[in-house]
Amino acid sequence: MLRKLLLAFALVCSGAHASPTSTPQGKLPIRPSVEKTEARYKELVARAKAGKAVNFRDLRLAWLYGPAMKDDPRTEKLPALRKAMFENMQQGGDVKVVLARARDILDIVYVDLDAQKAQRQSCEALGDDACAQAGRVVALGLLKSVVEGRDGRSCATAWRVVSVDEEYFVLRMIDAEFKQQRIVNEDGNLCDEMSVELDGEETKRYFEISDVVEARARRMKLKK
Repeated sequence: MLRKLLLAFALVCSGAHASPTSTPQGKLPIRPSVEKTEARYKELVARAKAGKAVNFRDLRLAWLYGPAMKDDPRTEKLPALRKAMFENMQQGGDVKVVLARARDILDIVYVDLDAQKAQRQSCEALGDDACAQAGRVVALGLLKSVVEGRDGRSCATAWRVVSVDEEYFVLRMIDAEFKQQRIVNEDGNLCDEMSVELDGEETKRYFEISDVVEARARRMKLKK
């Protein structure tokens, strides 16, 4: 499944063969202050933009326990930005508008997989090979950090997400049609159990949401 998922993503990215540059996957120490984690997030974003080695799971966790903890007024713009980006992509709109909206989103949430993919595709369409290659490395690195070493077929082997958007991105990449969702708890692991139709069959795929739930609880505590 991992190979199928990454291959599908690579094909969407026009048959890219480059492997993401990354350090061994790990987990951010639980938990430094929001300010320290946000600083770490900014450092990792800068490294990714510069084409340097990045632990992409650490980058995603740094976003979740850093910027996502704060009341950033820019996040209110995200629904409209995503709507404009998707509409232009689906309707064959101006690729420059797609690129602009994708970059607007990434300025707010650099780990947004949809925006990373849209940016990479737009750069390729505009003939900006350097931008396309750099975007391919980051997008594949982020995706691998979600699914690598897991098949999503059980809560024990669930894909590890830091947002609901990541769940639906992965489902779209494997051409799974969403039916319904419920939360399950297996041996202390919290998962979103997604009932989907895949390859003409009803089945389930699982996403581990322990970090999402922990971050949400921590955010509520910080607000008190």
